[in-house]
Amino acid sequence: MFKRIFSFFLLSILSFFLTTLSIKYIKYFDPLMIYLKENTHLYEKDAEDAVLNDFSMLPGRKGVEIDIDKSYNLMKKYGGFNEQLLVYKDIVPTISILDIYDKYIKKAKLTHSTPHYLRHTFATRCIEAGMTAVVLQRLMGHKDVTVTLNTYTSVFNRYKETELQKAERYYLENNLLSLPDVISNTEYSI
Repeated sequence: MFKRIFSFFLLSILSFFLTTLSIKYIKYFDPLMIYLKENTHLYEKDAEDAVLNDFSMLPGRKGVEIDIDKSYNLMKKYGGFNEQLLVYKDIVPTISILDIYDKYIKKAKLTHSTPHYLRHTFATRCIEAGMTAVVLQRLMGHKDVTVTLNTYTSVFNRYKETELQKAERYYLENNLLSLPDVISNTEYSI
């Protein structure tokens, strides 16, 4: 009785192993698998590490590679090769902006700082230097200028008086409005 159970158990294990092995063998020589392995380079993109130059920081970019087994199984299910059935895996760059940034934050002994703080500082300094909201919007990558204006309202408000003085000076220099008109008509008073 024991021999029968043991032989059945051994046969089950061997048949499972041989079945798995034969499936791998068949899969390995399948024309679809061969095509996928030979052409993955056409669809893959390497990850790019972040780079810090003297005055600029270029962010890294993630790459993608094809998950051959998942792509193969999906394509077999639907009957053949189809670019849209490729399954991708992300490849993360080995050096990111955060890695570079952290190195300089540690050197400067700054605390509670993130790249986003630097972004806000940059935008604030641009406004202080007199940059227009539209130019800043494009530099910051905001979809709409209202995002820039709403985000940096407090900074723009600091310059309200200065900008009004510029407008008044422009009106006076170009004789668009004389000072007595401003004084006599309260509607135009500043």
